[in-house]
Amino acid sequence: MRKVHKIMACIDLSEYSKLTMEFATALSRGFMAKIIVLNVVNIRDIDVVLKANRYCPDLIDSELYTKKVREDRYQQIFRLVKKHFPSDLNRMELLVHVGVPFKTILQLAESKEVDVLVLGNKGRENILGTLLGATADKVFRHSPIPVLSARDRDRFKHQK
Repeated sequence: MRKVHKIMACIDLSEYSKLTMEFATALSRGFMAKIIVLNVVNIRDIDVVLKANRYCPDLIDSELYTKKVREDRYQQIFRLVKKHFPSDLNRMELLVHVGVPFKTILQLAESKEVDVLVLGNKGRENILGTLLGATADKVFRHSPIPVLSARDRDRFKHQK
């Protein structure tokens, strides 16, 4: 078996995020691998604010909005990790990026030389209704590295 040095856990801060982190940390402990925890702010959500800004320029500062969203998400990730995975925190890098989710995941996986991706097969809806499930599907189809789909057996049974 290949040595795994870096694992990227892609989370959207939905109810599936903890499960995704459980799989990533369990895998990382076996290899003593570094975990990169990634959240991607969908650029479409930022575009909505930019478009609204054109019609109501005093309504919201899009740069400030983007900065605030990134900071808020970083804090949510940090709280999730600190609460549920404190012993693994020293091996983690927490990242929040803005972009097209599946493209950003694949680009960062390549630039960070990630060995395995872990992500949930479902997620929360964002402003435009894009699901992580659609992102996961694109990542599975285009990833040059192994992808682990974190699933909750009990929830999966109820969805049939």
